[in-house]
Amino acid sequence: MQRRAILGICASGFMLSACRLVAPAGAQSEAAGPRSASRIHVPTVRGPDGDGCRACAQPHAALIAGLYAVQFPLLMSRVAADPSLYAPLIWASDQATGGDRTGLAGTLPSPGWLGQIDRGRVVVWAGHEGAWTQGSDGRHDNDAFRLRVITWLLAGGTRLGFTAGHGEWLTMATFSPELRHRLVSGGVQLRELSAPLDASQLAAVDAVIFGNPWGTIADAELDLLDRYVRVGGGVLATGLGWSWRAGHDDPQALRYPLQRLGARLGFAVMDGSIEDPADRAGEPAMPMYVLRPLASYAPMRIVVLSGAAVARVATLAAAALASGERALFVIEGARMGLALPTEDWSLLVDPVGAIAALDRIYRAELELAGAVQPPFGGEMVWLIPRDVPDAAWWMHAGNPIVFQRAAARQELIPRLNDEGHPGWGIAHEHGHNMHAAAHDLYVPEVTVEVWPNVFGLWSYRQNGWSWVSQMGSALFAAGHAYHASASPAFSDLAADPFILLGCFDLLIGTHGWDGMRAMLTRAARDAAAGMTAGDDAARLAYLVEHLSAGYQRNLTPLFRHWGFAVSDATAGVTAQWPATPLAP
Repeated sequence: MQRRAILGICASGFMLSACRLVAPAGAQSEAAGPRSASRIHVPTVRGPDGDGCRACAQPHAALIAGLYAVQFPLLMSRVAADPSLYAPLIWASDQATGGDRTGLAGTLPSPGWLGQIDRGRVVVWAGHEGAWTQGSDGRHDNDAFRLRVITWLLAGGTRLGFTAGHGEWLTMATFSPELRHRLVSGGVQLRELSAPLDASQLAAVDAVIFGNPWGTIADAELDLLDRYVRVGGGVLATGLGWSWRAGHDDPQALRYPLQRLGARLGFAVMDGSIEDPADRAGEPAMPMYVLRPLASYAPMRIVVLSGAAVARVATLAAAALASGERALFVIEGARMGLALPTEDWSLLVDPVGAIAALDRIYRAELELAGAVQPPFGGEMVWLIPRDVPDAAWWMHAGNPIVFQRAAARQELIPRLNDEGHPGWGIAHEHGHNMHAAAHDLYVPEVTVEVWPNVFGLWSYRQNGWSWVSQMGSALFAAGHAYHASASPAFSDLAADPFILLGCFDLLIGTHGWDGMRAMLTRAARDAAAGMTAGDDAARLAYLVEHLSAGYQRNLTPLFRHWGFAVSDATAGVTAQWPATPLAP
């Protein structure tokens, strides 16, 4: 089983965008009006003088005293925890996203929380159990920080147990050699607790590492761990939400042992991974966590508006700005949601029309693929800004669809105000989501930037929008000229996605959209049935064979003229239909 597989990373050619496909956790919708979206982030924890776990403030301060930062070379996921019992142990910057339902910035996502439950102590670390293995040794303040965490959980004791026999990923054998050396040198004894756990085993240790079990564990064993904490034990509960979901048919992770323990102890492991574009120490998906006082943990208030309340977004945003409050406002429709920088809402003339236009893009593009396989399982698709001016992308696909903050003022808002739609970029990026939802069955490498434009083209035509002001009236000219050439150079087509789009325009102009819809619908159905894409040759074969079947035309000569290396086997399949008059 490929436990660490990410759904995909691809390059997107629209204005140097990039596509990062990450499984979302979904979103709810509420039409009653504005509200603080506690479903998006855990309520603010301000330490002993404010709301939250007051008992957590002193140990948190002791754990980070004199340390600066920790960093783990791993994709970390977010933990949600009852703020009356837990405080965030570390958290990312206010530009970070991860694990929440919308991917909105300002939530200060944390991969780990510190908890005091009755007489016991808990550290929930659903960021990645690899943070406690050799790969995280010797980085910044990792060693001192992790040693302090284990020492706090032991509470003066000297016996550390590791659960075993439940498919644990973090075991006594894989535990960090650096931590092992420091603990053993300090007199700590490490021991394995074999399955099934029983009360006598737990009574013999002062703290337990519950190391991301993926196997079978009985409710009775989890009940024992719950009671162990409440009478004074310490537990480090590790795991990784998105990884479990990727490897199991369990989208809510209800069967995940760590999630089942969390239902008893007041925490949940979230989907998605933490990314922090503000981090300057490494990749955004592997941020450095600066160790900060608990009082500085103040997530931005996120207000989600739906229904009639959408029309009030500019007024509410203006009030927040006037009061100096850090807040982010989001409007949501039936299929898509939009966040803008708070000060930019005053520039959008018709937010109700804007969210309706986004929903129209979604519906049109889904219709082109037969409405069979909506992206991300049909969850709300969010559009959010990120202020990353030095990055090479302008927008990128996934959920959320992310755009540079500058794109709001330069593209989205002006086009929504003047043309009633958000521009080609959003239709293109959501088109990436559509072909990814079909598992890229029909997407050879050189066509990866063509298919989102096909979906965007259909969306524009179905919605009666014009692309001319943005894309130019000669959108298809390069493709038409390429097709007309006696010996077109395939390297040109591979370098310019609009060449193949122009070629497809000739096909659609001659035979209509029905064949294209038939092929895309077939792919969506095959993907829904579990088919996965093969290598590049297999994807080309799928494309030519099923597009030919859709149009009831032999398209092999046409694709060969365009430079594609269509196999003789595919030529044999498509030979049953008459050639298209477009073929040379």
